[in-house]
Amino acid sequence: MKKVSSPSGRLVALFFLLLGSLIAVNVNGDQSTIAAPNQPSTKVTICHRTHSVTNPYRRITVAQSSIIGGANSKHGNASGAHNQWSVSRFGGSLSQAPSLNVFSSSHTYTPASDKKWGDIVPNVDVSGNQIQGNFPGLNYTGDGLAIYNGTGAFAGVCRALTPTEYVQAEIASGYYQALYPNKTQSEIEQEVMTELQEQEANEDVALKNALGGTFIGTTVTQFSAVSVTTDPASSVVQTSATLNGTLTVGSTSTAVSFVWSTSSDCSNGTTVAGTPSPVTGTVSATASLTGLTAGTTYYYKVVGTTNAGDPDLEGTIEGACVAFTTLAPGATSTSTSTSTSTSTSTSTSTSTSTPTSTSTSTPTSTSTSTSSSTSTTLAASAGIGNLTGSIWIDFDEDGVWDSDEPALPETEVVATPQGTQNPVSVDLVSDVNGNFELANITPGSWKVIARLSTDSLVESWDTNGGSDWEVGVIIPSGGTGVADFAARGIAEVCVSKVPVNVQSLEYSWEGQDNSLGSSDDVDFTHQLDTSNSCAENIPAGNYEVGVLAQDGRSIRRLSVDVEPGVQRLDPVSGRVTLLALPDTGRGQTRTLNSAQWLILLGVGFLWVARRRMNSSR
Repeated sequence: MKKVSSPSGRLVALFFLLLGSLIAVNVNGDQSTIAAPNQPSTKVTICHRTHSVTNPYRRITVAQSSIIGGANSKHGNASGAHNQWSVSRFGGSLSQAPSLNVFSSSHTYTPASDKKWGDIVPNVDVSGNQIQGNFPGLNYTGDGLAIYNGTGAFAGVCRALTPTEYVQAEIASGYYQALYPNKTQSEIEQEVMTELQEQEANEDVALKNALGGTFIGTTVTQFSAVSVTTDPASSVVQTSATLNGTLTVGSTSTAVSFVWSTSSDCSNGTTVAGTPSPVTGTVSATASLTGLTAGTTYYYKVVGTTNAGDPDLEGTIEGACVAFTTLAPGATSTSTSTSTSTSTSTSTSTSTSTPTSTSTSTPTSTSTSTSSSTSTTLAASAGIGNLTGSIWIDFDEDGVWDSDEPALPETEVVATPQGTQNPVSVDLVSDVNGNFELANITPGSWKVIARLSTDSLVESWDTNGGSDWEVGVIIPSGGTGVADFAARGIAEVCVSKVPVNVQSLEYSWEGQDNSLGSSDDVDFTHQLDTSNSCAENIPAGNYEVGVLAQDGRSIRRLSVDVEPGVQRLDPVSGRVTLLALPDTGRGQTRTLNSAQWLILLGVGFLWVARRRMNSSR
């Protein structure tokens, strides 16, 4: 008689297969159908087009009513004033705007009256729900979506601009002057004010209220009626500090908070409530921080949320991101902060992420400032301000100056005041420590541009969060504005066979002048800690490479020519070999998630059950 196999094995197998499939659907599928939906909001965050090629979009929050409808001023009207297109880019034969009408940094918009591109409007509100009437979005695909999300090369293209920054950028663009050649400067300013009024941005409500309910008929000099200023921190010791800010908000009720972080742009920060809150008029607010780390630089800004809780009018206004450094262990002096990364007390402790200068070199410019030899911060007098910044090679592309990342000396920097007649630019050069300074300058809006003079590096980050190396800086009266820049290399060198007696490689790159042994050479160390250790994002070019033993002794020195791309270096012979990598990339390991393991387990049980069934026949 044949044995009849038990169905239990097959049942177990089917159980695991079903469970794995359900988890896979939950992990990889569209979870919007099972997640609890957020409450719909009347607010939508958009990228409002400007006419400035350096500040092409202003990120604002508006009511849905400012988007929906056929009026010419509606942000979502594809045929309206906020979606005009460039004839020099798309030609003059179009009867309607192109389907994707966004700013392109690769196009030259001439004449100035042709600086035209469209708003970027999502199809969802700030809570992620579909905008009423199934609004399809405007320019919210392709490059438009990348600009909106700030991904890759589009980081910082759409950013927050204060009303003052917006007006100054529009006037500086030359668009309105070209459009209305017979109008005076004051009349041009009123054209921009009309545009600002049409935006209906929540961020502008407090200022508009303080100006009598409209921007039309006002001037940018009146915008001081509403201001948010991040003041220096006080009571700074090893593990605690008091954050300070001043808000002038008129009659608009404003909730006060502070955002603090270890990032120089205050990104990925922690929000703490300010006291008092909410406020009206002009008020000084504070917040206490505890549990800090001694000898560490922190960054913070004060934030005012106007009309907090009102779904139609709630908006935010922010002060500058400034810094303070907690006292080193054992120090007893008290420090306060400025908007630099260095303490202004008698202590000379410096940031760990942005090294300060110890060089005595003088910038090659019309500036009278000199790099400080004691690493202390410039003390700005009332009514004037300072500009500082740093430039380095950011191997890991995180926008933070790590201790193993080298400075980038002799990099050109140009600083230009904005919103003034016939502005005079100031030329600077980063010193041997990658730092630059410009002292005793007029407070207000400045544009700072840094320029590489080599093809071995590419721009990867700046203080604005972008990668174009053009930074808008607000220089506070009596304070300091900061503009930092980071680059990455276009080469990668791997050491696939590390000799047992070798600890590290000391690289000396020829610098931007393509000449080894000069003042702009860049030195860095590559620790060989694995069997296939790679130095990523290093500059291409000529190197002197020192091979160091485990005890630190120099074994040999190599002359190496590093090409763009990925290559292998033999630390014994100095031979460099270009690697042909597969499309899947190098060093990628395939891992299984929980659903795939369960399915694999189910298949295994099914195979065992069938084997048993076959053996019983």
